[in-house]
Amino acid sequence: MTKQELTNAVELARSKEEIQDDNSCLNGLYLRGFKPVSTTIRAVARFIRWHCIYLNGDVATDELSEFAEFARKRIMVIG
Repeated sequence: MTKQELTNAVELARSKEEIQDDNSCLNGLYLRGFKPVSTTIRAVARFIRWHCIYLNGDVATDELSEFAEFARKRIMVIG
């Protein structure tokens, strides 16, 4: 996942748009044996919304930094 893709996913996650895309392929992203996956920006945004966005809409920067580190090597965005 590139920096621009991450930026796009964060912008979508912070928006009020409803995201129903399946992000189950990202379950276990932080585990050692996780295999790289291909998925969409929308699925990544849904994951970010769940793990890195506070209820008030602010980004939890520590969690986002950790996500970005793993995402760079383990997520390939398609579509």
